[in-house]
Amino acid sequence: MEWSVCCGYCPFFLSAGLEFRSGQLEALIREAYANNPEMRAAWYRAQAMDERVIQQGALPDPEIRYGYFIQRMDTRQRIGISQMLPGLGKRGLRKEVAVGEARGAEYELELLATQIRAGILRSYTEHLSVIRSVNYLRKNARLLEDLHEVAERRFQSGTASRADLLRLKMEAASNAVEIENMQDRVNATRAALNAQLGREVEAELELQDLSLEWNYSEVRLNEARSRLRAHPEVLRRANEVRIASDKRELANRESRPDLMVGGGVHGQPGDGAG
Repeated sequence: MEWSVCCGYCPFFLSAGLEFRSGQLEALIREAYANNPEMRAAWYRAQAMDERVIQQGALPDPEIRYGYFIQRMDTRQRIGISQMLPGLGKRGLRKEVAVGEARGAEYELELLATQIRAGILRSYTEHLSVIRSVNYLRKNARLLEDLHEVAERRFQSGTASRADLLRLKMEAASNAVEIENMQDRVNATRAALNAQLGREVEAELELQDLSLEWNYSEVRLNEARSRLRAHPEVLRRANEVRIASDKRELANRESRPDLMVGGGVHGQPGDGAG
């Protein structure tokens, strides 16, 4: 079965003015959605809650009864049908509660999507940052090699001391250790990102650099405020308050009597009418 999720409340803007633009990042987020078992479970749960709205808004199923009575001098049968009508306001409130619960399941789905998206963004940027650091350290290593060659020639010509050579060797050794440590971090951040994507932890990643665009303005600030008010966690909590209110009102109306209507026919077996 194919399924998709569209979440409009994801924290893609880390601030009011800093915007990330990366088509590859969006593709990875969609991959994480598709491979996340919690996301799939939340999606099916939201679909199930939608079905409950129809059930709670409908009348109870009618009851059909059939009786066959055998007596010494007479045998009769009876067929009846009855329909229970909930007390005034009960059915509407039950539907409102079901609507609220279905809406809550959708907010849970959107909140989970927001968390997955934020996690991918963090892991993506962290992995890129570590890779960039390793590249800088390797450039520094090549620079230290060049400086060591210059210092070696100057030492042979008597214009540099042995201390200069030793200092460059120590810096090169320290830089090599730092490269090794950072390479371990590259592996760790790659594994973390792959885990969120549902891939093998050692799968290779070819990530594009993020394009940063600074566009600070009052419009962006107001947009960020609107996104905050529309955050699924805020909406979910407000929805829980509405559900609790509807449930309290429903509990107050449960004491109202229900109405049962129905009818039936009876007669002897083989009669055309009772």
